Amino acid sequence: MADRRKALVIDDEPLVCRSVKKILAIEEIDTDIATSGREGLVMARNSKYDMLLVDVKMPEMNGYAVVRMMREIQPTLPIIVISGYNTPHTREQAFTSGANEFVPKPFLPEEIRDVALKLLKGMGTERAKADASAESGSGADSAQGAASKRDAKSAIGYACVNQSGSHDALSAEEQKKLICRFADSSGMTISSVYEDTEAGVQAIKRPALLRILDTETIPGTVIVGEICCVGKNRRELRETLEALDAAGMKLVSASEKMDHLSQFVRMWYEDREAARREEAEESKDRGGAAAPPDV
Repeated sequence: MADRRKALVIDDEPLVCRSVKKILAIEEIDTDIATSGREGLVMARNSKYDMLLVDVKMPEMNGYAVVRMMREIQPTLPIIVISGYNTPHTREQAFTSGANEFVPKPFLPEEIRDVALKLLKGMGTERAKADASAESGSGADSAQGAASKRDAKSAIGYACVNQSGSHDALSAEEQKKLICRFADSSGMTISSVYEDTEAGVQAIKRPALLRILDTETIPGTVIVGEICCVGKNRRELRETLEALDAAGMKLVSASEKMDHLSQFVRMWYEDREAARREEAEESKDRGGAAAPPDV
């Protein structure tokens, strides 16, 4: 008798998770549940799944980031994005991130069932070929997997009026020039530069930064002219770092000046990576899946 297929559903609404689980159980598909993106990714690193269903709007990490990171864990995994935001933009974001299908909420049981069965049937052969190619060390990644990987040399720029009030603060135009010079010297390619003119607004609520989080799905790095143009204190800067991290982005400064905020960014990334390595080791030792710490 063949092994039962196994799905993972990630949604911060437990009711939705239970509904999907009941629908798939009728088709003899076992389903694990995670109520956050971080929890789901840990589970995916410790178990092999035949399908992922993930919501878009979730705290800490949105569904787009989950899809991109899942492609690095299981490149050929069939992925269904489910969302109450049934707009052309949401659909485009889902597919750009690497999803195979999009199902709007609220959904009928047959909608989830039909899409799930179609993917399991259609992706079986393709997945087996991709897995065999990966094991042999030859061949290219699947189209979805290649499309969702982040390029370490791909970057976007972000400029805003410096909030420090210092007399030597760089203007937005000066920041743009500094960003481009930094990218060129680092061997990076700038795809676009965003600019906000309202420095008094909290960084993660500014229009341009929101556009970065919402539309830039596969950048490797966000380059700013000066760290203080993103935040005037550690709390605000940490919120921005967490939002960028959830979207799969890294923040760097093009300025040579090393102030206390720049040092905080460096330490934040070092602490985050150390925490992730520690969690991975603990999870491996336990042989189970535990949610990573909130950094």
